[in-house]
Order: sequence, then C-alpha cells, then structure tokens
Amino acid sequence: MKLKQLTLCAVLIAFTVVMGTVVSIPIGREVFTLANTSVFVSAFLLGKKEGLVIGALSGLLIDGLLGFWLWAPVTLLVYGTMGFVAGLMGVHTKSFTSRLMAMILCWAILVGGYLLGGTIILGSFAAALAGIGLNIAQGAIGGAIAMSVYPILKPVLVTRLKNI
Repeated sequence: MKLKQLTLCAVLIAFTVVMGTVVSIPIGREVFTLANTSVFVSAFLLGKKEGLVIGALSGLLIDGLLGFWLWAPVTLLVYGTMGFVAGLMGVHTKSFTSRLMAMILCWAILVGGYLLGGTIILGSFAAALAGIGLNIAQGAIGGAIAMSVYPILKPVLVTRLKNI
C-alpha cells in the first residue's frame, strides 16, 4: 500500500470512528451506530483490502471508545468481513445491483456474526437472539444510507482518488 493510500485509509478510519461514536445509541449490551455506512462507502470507493482494514480497525476503535471492549473482537471480525465483501462486490466500477447484493450479504454477515459472537460472549443463544432486532435495523439503515449517499459522493471522490 502506498503512503497516500495508507493516509487515505487512516482518514477514513478516523471518519468512521467519528460516525460510530457521534451517532451511537447504547441499547442493552449492544450499541447502535452508523459506522457501517462509512465502511460501505469507503469499500465501494477503494476496494476489498482497504474495506477490510477500514471496517476492522474502525469497529475495534469504536467499541473501545464506547466501552464495549467485550464486543471488540466480534466487531473487528464482522466489520472487517463486511468491508471486504462490500469492496469485493461493490467497488466503484460495478453496478447498482452488485452493490445492492453486497449490502444484502453484509446485512447477513452483520446479523449472523453478532448472533454467533453474542452466543459465545453471553453464553446463551437466547440472550444473543435478543439483540437481533438492533442488528437488523442497523444493517438496514446503514445500508440504505450508504446506497443513497454513494452515487452522490462517487463522482467527486473517484476524481480525487485518481490522483492518489
């Protein structure tokens, strides 16, 4: 990764952390954020490798800053995987349909990942199942915002990213 790409990833991680901490609503043992919106848009623009790094590191930092350290390993894996998948399937040269399929798959990764992680952390499938509604809402809202914002941001950002 070139220095300019690394710097861009660092800036996008910082932006995602701000999105995840400013728009954060603790609900029970979990927290609702819009960090996934930034991860998706970043991955669409930059690709799978950068999406993985931005998703994993920003998710880890957000959980730490919000005091959800217990969930940090799960978030690192879930958000990293979502960033990779979004970048793989939805990178800026692909179609709307490809990005939509990426969002649906990422939604499943989010819900399934936290259900599995919650079962391990909480020691109970039933307790983990209690948080599924929050994850469904977070995936749907974050994905819808990303799909709406990306076409607006793409022309400006892609032009600027060519210089990197």
